[in-house]
Amino acid sequence: MAIKLTDNRKVFKTVYQLKTNTIGIVEIPDLTFLAIEGVGPLDILEKERKFGVFIKIQNQLRSLTSKRLTYNFRQMPIEIEWNHENRNEERSWTAMVQVPDLVDAALYEEALDNVREKNRDKEYSIPNLLRQSQGLCAQKLHVGHWREAETTIKQIETYVKDYGYKPKGLHREIYMSVRHMNPMEKWRTIIRVPLEI
Repeated sequence: MAIKLTDNRKVFKTVYQLKTNTIGIVEIPDLTFLAIEGVGPLDILEKERKFGVFIKIQNQLRSLTSKRLTYNFRQMPIEIEWNHENRNEERSWTAMVQVPDLVDAALYEEALDNVREKNRDKEYSIPNLLRQSQGLCAQKLHVGHWREAETTIKQIETYVKDYGYKPKGLHREIYMSVRHMNPMEKWRTIIRVPLEI
C-alpha cells in the first residue's frame, strides 16, 4: 500500500503559502524544528556543510516514520532568525527546518545516530530538536535576492504600526526557492516579524 506524502506547506497554508504584495497578520501555531545556532554573515547560506546535515537527518526521519508509522513527509525549507540590524556585520543566527510533530526525542536520536554512523569522516554541525511558539506575527513574501529583504522588513514594520502593533524579537527569513533551480529575481523568501500590542 502506498503511503500518502504529507506536505506541511499545504497543511499550514497561512504559515508557508503567501500571496505576493500582501502583508498578513497571523497566529503561527507551535511547530517542531531541527535547529542549529551559529555566527556569520548572510553568505553563511552558501556553506552547505553547515546545513547539509538537515537533509541527512530529515531523510533518516522520513525512513523511520515511513517504516514504523506509515507516515511520509516532504522536506521543508530552511528558516533563519537573524539577531542583528546591520546585515553587513557578522551576526549570530539560528537556522531551522520544520519537521512533523510526531518526531520525538527518541526518534530524533535514532535518526542522528544513523547519520553519525554513515558520516564518521565528515565535519558537520549537530542540530537540536525543539518545539517553538512564534505567536502573533506579520509576514510578507519577498521576491528577489534575500540581500534586499530589508526593504520588505521595513514595509512590514510600517504596516503593523498602523494597526496598533509593535515589532518584537527576531525577524525570520524562510527560503522557499531552490536557488540553483530558479533565477535570482524569482527567489521567494517569506519574511516574518513577531508582534506585540
